[in-house]
Amino acid sequence: MDKGGQKNGVNFPSTTITWPVDIALALNYVRGEDRNDFTALLRFDRTLATTVSGARDPALAQLRLAWWRTQLDAPVAGSDGYEAVVMFGAKLMPLIDGWERLLSPLPLDEAVLQDYANGRGATIFALLGGHAATGAGWALADFARHCTDTETRSRARRMADTALSLRLSGQPKPLRVMARLARAEAITRWTLVRAALG
Repeated sequence: MDKGGQKNGVNFPSTTITWPVDIALALNYVRGEDRNDFTALLRFDRTLATTVSGARDPALAQLRLAWWRTQLDAPVAGSDGYEAVVMFGAKLMPLIDGWERLLSPLPLDEAVLQDYANGRGATIFALLGGHAATGAGWALADFARHCTDTETRSRARRMADTALSLRLSGQPKPLRVMARLARAEAITRWTLVRAALG
């Protein structure tokens, strides 16, 4: 535990009920069957975030992540990520692997952060019809907002800015919204309006 009292240097919200503001806004643009995929996948992502950021011991978090890997072949009904596992199956493996990279000792280097971003963000965006590179940038920006280690946070933000400098055209509107908000250092009322209108 670091001086700030956060486990593993990450302070992601621990609930899977209340969506972060970027995802909540993006959900307004998801229609029909796509909404089920979107919410199931991002709910599973929040479950993994809770597993990693809430772990008192990285070894315990690794055990929990290993359990999720076994679920990809034979999911247990009623678990938080059940719907996503049924929908996407083994395609979720990189997502689990990406989250596991955050269990490395702080500060995290670029290679670890890139592995995390490729596993988490690139996988989520690709499964939802978006660009993997933009998804990696979104994941890095999201991580930077929640990281309590100054050096790691700055590194993640720089990497996010590079990844998010790419064009956003050709992506589904919900993912464009998430990427536009990821470009902002802080999410304000003005950035929400710009993301919604863009």
